[in-house]
Amino acid sequence: MKRTSAANISTTSVEAMGPFDAWNMYRRTAWEDQPEEVKMQKKENPVALLDFLLRTPGKSTPRTNPLINFRIDGALASYTYLTANLDASSATDSVSVEDASLFSAGQVAQITGTGEELYITAVNTSANTITVDRTKFGMPTFAAYVGAEIRPASPVVSERGSLPTGNTTYPGDRCSNWVTISGLKFGMTTMQKNAAMTGEAGTWEKAVRDIQYQVETQIQNAMLSQHRWLGQDSDGYTIYRGAGLIDQCVGNVLDFGTIGTNFFWEMLNDWFVPLYTSDLSSDNKRWFMGPNMWADMLTSATQRSSQVSPVTINPSIGASEYTFLLTNGKTVTATKVESFTGERAHFGIVIDPAQVRGGYYEGIEPQWRWDIQDNDDLLANEAAYFASWENHILDRSTCGITYGGTQSLIY
Repeated sequence: MKRTSAANISTTSVEAMGPFDAWNMYRRTAWEDQPEEVKMQKKENPVALLDFLLRTPGKSTPRTNPLINFRIDGALASYTYLTANLDASSATDSVSVEDASLFSAGQVAQITGTGEELYITAVNTSANTITVDRTKFGMPTFAAYVGAEIRPASPVVSERGSLPTGNTTYPGDRCSNWVTISGLKFGMTTMQKNAAMTGEAGTWEKAVRDIQYQVETQIQNAMLSQHRWLGQDSDGYTIYRGAGLIDQCVGNVLDFGTIGTNFFWEMLNDWFVPLYTSDLSSDNKRWFMGPNMWADMLTSATQRSSQVSPVTINPSIGASEYTFLLTNGKTVTATKVESFTGERAHFGIVIDPAQVRGGYYEGIEPQWRWDIQDNDDLLANEAAYFASWENHILDRSTCGITYGGTQSLIY
């Protein structure tokens, strides 16, 4: 091109401009080159965590009430030890134990080695003693010695009885969760919908994919970090918000630090093994994490090259993953979630598939509603994509949160 310049003028000779230059100068940007569209075309699914939760054994169940209560008696999986000998001849005893807070008056304790059941009449958590009646069930009494295991027995109720209070989920009472409704609506004129657009720019099909992607991404984020809340909107209608998984897993956190000095195999193994202690735990954990943590974990796992599988693509959720073995013989599957960007690239959440439950309002599972415009909108087409959801973890000792790891030296 011939260019002429002066003190206050700069012009381009259009006559000398070739057709290739004109096309590059005047063409409109194609939508398939935009970042969001490129992201939607990625082979890996950016909402892999959401797709996984929808495929768990306790996947979505219809709910008719937004308030969902759940409770697991954690004391049933807990035990302690005798700190003093127990004589075989006495009918009533003050039994010294290592931790008396596991027991409640009116419940039953059982000595694991002998099978003897002890009816509890009083508990002293300060002195760590429980007062028991050994004649309650008419069973013979046995001697027990220091170090013998003792644990709460399973609760037994009659046909119209109710479970005893106390010794429930942490921090000590039943938990509540609320069903959340999420959705987006969009509209398009009939003229635009029927227009001949190139590169899908402004087409109905493109808008449909964009809306669904946005809603699913928002739901995945909310399932992680949303706080439980109940309130009213400006019209006085009640709004329910369920608790995200992070709120439910804050009891088990592994911090790798900011420079990755703690990201080594032995620390990983020692943190993961206790997550399998519960009798309710499955033999495999699913660890969903951002790309940076996923890469760091692969480096740490390959320190034990015989304990890590090759990287594969899970076809059901469309995400890269690998599985590594722990010293207790259990496995962990590390899954990369592409939409975990920014600080969340160094974040991960460990989920036990058997302990995750979810639900939705009956009739409001993920779906599209078409042609929802008013009758007098003659030249308009409106649609909405929405879903309702809630998720909770039954046994929180089986799941956890990880964050940190190797940070970039140059930003």
